[in-house]
Amino acid sequence: MWLIPIAPFIVGISTTWSLREAIRETVWFNVGYVLTLLVIYMADVFGYGYISTSPTGPGAGLGMAVGFGALAVARYRWKKEQYAKAVARAEEQRRLAAERKRQGITTAPA
Repeated sequence: MWLIPIAPFIVGISTTWSLREAIRETVWFNVGYVLTLLVIYMADVFGYGYISTSPTGPGAGLGMAVGFGALAVARYRWKKEQYAKAVARAEEQRRLAAERKRQGITTAPA
C-alpha cells in the first residue's frame, strides 16, 4: 500500500527524465487518488456504501484509475508544453539563420 503514492514518481522519472515533471505528476496522481477515496468514504459514512473502501477492494482500484487519469492529463499538458517550446526554439533558430544570411555571415569554417 505504501508503494501506491510513490509509483507515479518512479514512472515519471523513468519516462520524462525531469524531476519537476515527475513531482508534478505524482501530485496530480495523489490528489486524484485521495479525493476519490474521500468521496467513496463519505458515501460509505452517509449510508451509500456501494463500493468497498478497503485498500485491496474496488474503491482502491477506482481511486487508482482516477489518479492515473489525472496523471495522464498532467502528462498530456507537459507534452504540449514541450512541443510549444521546441517550436519556439526552431523558429528562433530559423530567424537567426535568416538574419545571418541577410548579413552575409557564414557559419562554415573558412
